[in-house]
Amino acid sequence: MGRVKRRDIARYCLECCGGNREEVKLCHLKDCPLWPYRLCHSPDKDSGIVAGSVSLQVVKRKCLECSAGSRKESLACRCTNCVLWPLLPRRTDG
Repeated sequence: MGRVKRRDIARYCLECCGGNREEVKLCHLKDCPLWPYRLCHSPDKDSGIVAGSVSLQVVKRKCLECSAGSRKESLACRCTNCVLWPLLPRRTDG
């Protein structure tokens, strides 16, 4: 399974919070798949963080959430300005 760097998730969270690091710490969106990883540390040993990385599945869950639960829409996403966009493999067959 693929891995992504914790700093990429932290960048996403910082962008989501308008660039305010304090707001990232205070974030109340606990339903967000990235919430446990927003501060670049593991909430527990089974969290998916290994040696500075997070399972790609965590990012995929966030993308699916952003696409209103549609896997097809998530795979076809063209939101290239999203910090998470370059982290995922994309279909190129249209």
